Amino acid sequence: MAKNIKRDLDLLEAYSHKATFYEKNQKLVIAGIGVGALFVIAIGVWGFLFISNFMARGDVKDLKAQVEQLETDLNTYSTTESVMALNEAQDQLAYLKTIDPQVYGNDQLKKDILTTIDGVTNGSTINSLSYVQQGGTINISLTCSDYKTPPTIVTALKKTGKFTSVTYSGWSVNSGAAVSVSISLVVAQDGGE
Repeated sequence: MAKNIKRDLDLLEAYSHKATFYEKNQKLVIAGIGVGALFVIAIGVWGFLFISNFMARGDVKDLKAQVEQLETDLNTYSTTESVMALNEAQDQLAYLKTIDPQVYGNDQLKKDILTTIDGVTNGSTINSLSYVQQGGTINISLTCSDYKTPPTIVTALKKTGKFTSVTYSGWSVNSGAAVSVSISLVVAQDGGE
């Protein structure tokens, strides 16, 4: 059996309910949230790219500076002291080889004289070396590192006994502390043997 429930039915209840903004514009709100989220993501990506680009510019500037420094170093190293020392040694060897082959009939004696000169002038650069056959004179032009070296070389050449006369014209100071000196040697008839 059915119970009688006393209850008033409000037939206008469906019309009397006031809908909220969300309920009224639910599709519009969802679309707005989506657009807002996309906007926030776009700003975040733009900010990230801006900061990355800014930092990359600094890296590019640093890289350009490093490349310029390397180019400068490369240009500098093409004329370094080691290359210059090699060139000087090659020039010195060329001057030693220019001595007239008829200086002595004895090749061993020529080698002895050249070895003596080279050993005594060690640490100096032979700029030129010439032989005057008449009189048996060897003229040497040297560049030494300081003013104390020329007298030391002259004394050492005299002590070898291979030369009857060893003279020098004094020295002159070049750029820096380099000293130029000219030395004349008269070779002993028997080469000091």
